[in-house]
Amino acid sequence: MPGASELNLFQWDAGDKGGVSSRDLSDALSRGENGTIIGKMLESGRIVIHDDASSLPVEERPAGVIQGATMPDGTVHLVAGNLSPETARGVLLHEVFHAGAQKLVGSRAWNALMERVQRATNAAMERAVTGQSHPSDDFWSAALARGQAVEVPTEHLAEEVAAYGDDGREVQMRVLASRHDRRSRQQ
Repeated sequence: MPGASELNLFQWDAGDKGGVSSRDLSDALSRGENGTIIGKMLESGRIVIHDDASSLPVEERPAGVIQGATMPDGTVHLVAGNLSPETARGVLLHEVFHAGAQKLVGSRAWNALMERVQRATNAAMERAVTGQSHPSDDFWSAALARGQAVEVPTEHLAEEVAAYGDDGREVQMRVLASRHDRRSRQQ
């Protein structure tokens, strides 16, 4: 079993957890936007929904409330007890970004994306220190704060910041569709 440092975890420290059963969450995701693809990934085991975090396949659990995790093999795990039908899709897209975006776009494009995200994040941090501002600072500052709050290793911070990006929703859905299509062809 992987340890927490080997995973991409979506977690937070406080707030309303929501909390539904794994069956209810599975039904909600399968009926919602892109439900057909999500349903097939649930059936194939590429997405696994747990009632609570105690059944996640990890050796150690970090502090905070875990909403989702991506295993090294790309399997996405969601914790229904810490989600609601309204929050689950965003967490799923976040985890799918970790699980498949690099494979979808290729290493060269991925590295270029991570470099752009790192430069934008660095620029936002520099502007914060110098008292300057830019219209995108709220977005980058919030994404960076969330990445730092879950104690992401420095080498993965740009990916975490990118995965939090609301503007990445369309890319995340292409990753989801591509992963399902690729798995279907392999079977």
